[in-house]
Amino acid sequence: MREVDEIIERMPGPWGRVAEMLLLTGLPWGEAVAIRSEDIDGDVLWLRSTANRYGGTNEPKNQGPAPA
Repeated sequence: MREVDEIIERMPGPWGRVAEMLLLTGLPWGEAVAIRSEDIDGDVLWLRSTANRYGGTNEPKNQGPAPA
């Protein structure tokens, strides 16, 4: 894991933080790049959209709560 941490630290701008979030959460790229500030509620991230290849967004595939 140390090698991954070193790679993430060398990434320019905000990309290291994005890469770390993807690594720690398992979010798909399309969901990660579609996050907006209004999707963050305190320490909760609501996945309301996913980016598509045409520059737009779609609703996430799973509309229900995560299984317990």
